[in-house]
Amino acid sequence: TRLLPVLNPSESMSEETNGQANGSVPEVELIIKASTIDGRRKGACLFCQEYFMDLYLLAELKTISLKVTTVDMLKPPPDFRSNFEATPPPILIDNGLAVLENDKIERHIMKNIPGGHNLFV
Repeated sequence: TRLLPVLNPSESMSEETNGQANGSVPEVELIIKASTIDGRRKGACLFCQEYFMDLYLLAELKTISLKVTTVDMLKPPPDFRSNFEATPPPILIDNGLAVLENDKIERHIMKNIPGGHNLFV
C-alpha cells in the first residue's frame, strides 16, 4: 500500500470523524488524466471516469465536497511530479492521504468515504 501524506498531518484524529471536523463535509480530491486533445478536460481513462461518477454522486448528495483536478500526463506540472513521482492517475486524496492504486481507491471509497459503501453493490 502506497499512501502518501499530502495535507496537514498534525490534525488530530480525535477531533475528526471520517474526515469531518465540526460537522463540516469532508473534502475529497480526485486527480484524473486530462484529455490528450486539450490537456484540460477529463480524459479517456475508464477508472478515472468511474471514480469521478461515484464521487460526484456523493457530492450531489452532500456527503462530501469533491475537488477534481486534471493532469496532462504529456507535461505534468512540477508539483505533481514531485508529489507523485511517476504514478499515473487516478489518485484519490482524502484526509491527508493519497491513495494511488485502483483497487485500493475502490476499497477506500467503500470503507472511508461517507456513503461510499452504497456505491459498489
